[in-house]
Amino acid sequence: MTLHPSGQFQLNPLFVQCGKSGASAIMPNSSLLHSSQTPMMLEFFGKLLASFFITSDLLAVAFPPLFWKLLLNESTSLRDMAVFDVSLVDDVKPSELMARSAEEL
Repeated sequence: MTLHPSGQFQLNPLFVQCGKSGASAIMPNSSLLHSSQTPMMLEFFGKLLASFFITSDLLAVAFPPLFWKLLLNESTSLRDMAVFDVSLVDDVKPSELMARSAEEL
């Protein structure tokens, strides 16, 4: 991901930066799923990825394993979520969920 001269990350609306506690990853923006422009943006992104594979050029963005698994329709696990937030994995353990009230969930 490139830095803007102001020091801020330049984000494509198709992607969002996720994570906390120092961990960060770029993932597809789920709030754009129902946008009429999303299919065009995804098609462009797919063509961009394909061009990198065909030309053997390097893509300077390291996508997390969860991104590739979702792209390839592979099964995911809680370990894939740990890339974004380790505490998230603890929060969804059955023992942790059972200790919460309906209002907390």
